[in-house]
Amino acid sequence: LELHNPVLVYKSPAAPPELRDRPVQTPPQFLASPSGTFVCLFWQSEGRYEILHVPSMIRRNPSTEVYSPAVDNGNNIISVAWVGDEDVFAILHAPKTQDLSSPQTTLAVGGPTIPGSGGKKFPLQIKVSSKSKEDEGAAPVSGNDKPGLPRVELKGLVGVSAGASQITGSVAAATATLLGDLTLRGRGLPTDLFGGPVLCVASRQGDGMALFYSRKEDEVRAGSYIWVGPTLPYPDYVCWDDEGRLCAVVVGDRVALYLSEAPNFTLLGTARIGSPSEQNPSVTCAKFVHGVLYLCTKKAVQCVFLDVSGKEAENTEDSISQIDSYILASSDAHPVLRQSWTPIPVPMALLHPSILTYKAGSLLLSTVNGIFAIPLNCPLLRIGSLLASNQLQRAQRWFEAVPVSNHEDLANFLERRGVPEMAIDLPGLSLESLISLCLRFGFTKRLEMILETHGLAGIRRIQHEDLVLKIGIYLLSQGKAELVRRLATECMSGEHQSREAFALASLLLAVDTSDARRLLKRAVGKGGGKQNQAQSSEEESWPVGHFVRDHVLL
Repeated sequence: LELHNPVLVYKSPAAPPELRDRPVQTPPQFLASPSGTFVCLFWQSEGRYEILHVPSMIRRNPSTEVYSPAVDNGNNIISVAWVGDEDVFAILHAPKTQDLSSPQTTLAVGGPTIPGSGGKKFPLQIKVSSKSKEDEGAAPVSGNDKPGLPRVELKGLVGVSAGASQITGSVAAATATLLGDLTLRGRGLPTDLFGGPVLCVASRQGDGMALFYSRKEDEVRAGSYIWVGPTLPYPDYVCWDDEGRLCAVVVGDRVALYLSEAPNFTLLGTARIGSPSEQNPSVTCAKFVHGVLYLCTKKAVQCVFLDVSGKEAENTEDSISQIDSYILASSDAHPVLRQSWTPIPVPMALLHPSILTYKAGSLLLSTVNGIFAIPLNCPLLRIGSLLASNQLQRAQRWFEAVPVSNHEDLANFLERRGVPEMAIDLPGLSLESLISLCLRFGFTKRLEMILETHGLAGIRRIQHEDLVLKIGIYLLSQGKAELVRRLATECMSGEHQSREAFALASLLLAVDTSDARRLLKRAVGKGGGKQNQAQSSEEESWPVGHFVRDHVLL
């Protein structure tokens, strides 16, 4: 990718001689701070980091108070991660007896990706307590006083004003303040850090494990961070959305999506990553963009949609939703199995892909060959992206682009996104699906319109057992006793419908006893005449009605 008029804003110090002599030198990882003010350059293979002040590098007309962009650095580091919404970062120091700068030293975190989750289950719900968990059985393994063990150190960045710079003589834009060492739990020694609103400390020892640490006090210090939740499988990748509510944890070939709302950490669902033909896929990049999770593997780019309703359920388990995953681009020559209205993967050579952002209906992707845009023109992708960004009216305009034959699939997609009310006006929706939506999500007025428009005859065309009875039970629970009475009366007008009328009249006994008994007499044929003669032939096949008529309704 050619750069026009490049400007050198900062030059990092050269690596130690023993590192410069290596045949291959890898570039650093760029880790932006939550505030966007700082960026961390982390050379994982060299075990060193450096933190720079971004405004000091991009200032075109510097004033007389020129600050140095470099604010902190360190060597013999295994991992670095930003923590919380402030400029606090965690450093995983290697044991003092291990020198990562030595060419003969093997970094512990450089092993292969776990091929699968090994049958491990993601916890459905994590209860976070404000109390310390020091007495819950896990022994601390902090290496504060043990030089042979790795340790996790917390630091905070404090900006330096111009006046303070003149008094102290400091030329750095910020000062790194030591917050102390984190007290670690569990039995495995830490090997990786994953940043976010909650710090994740992982260990590859044994079967692998990961623990989350959250701050319980307003004071920013290492002692304020406590272990929360149960032990999770070792993650290959962890990322959070900008609001700190959605968390994606990748383990092997699956990604688990969590909803973080104190004091709960709720599992929303899991999905497989990579293309179907990709063996042992591993995530190279994952990012939340406007509520949609985008992931990159070596052969595919995919998106994951989840519930966007934002409604708070009375029971946390009620908020669990189904998620949908689609392949957007793939370097695989084999076709991906898809339905007629799902997106067609764009063929693309993926060389170290990285998600940038969503722009003008396309997903911007960075690769070795440059920046590319993956068009998201499929109506399904546009609807899902707009719903995730809470643009419901704009999403509804795209319904017209979906063929009427696929409206059933669109209704299921909208239901899984948490907006079933947007599906009841689809013209291609069958009467059975429409009634099902009304019963499951409480669209009472729309159900009344269906009864007025289609009547009992239209409902009977649906081959569904006890559908009339289910409608009657729902309407009675909504206080529509008069509508249930009319429905029971209409049931008795046809042949062989007395059993449904009997069931509806039995429900009405709890509301209006006298009127319900009158309907029961008509249903079991106690009125005599032709109706009694017509129903007498059913007595042998319907002993309940015969017994009620002769022994109950006296």
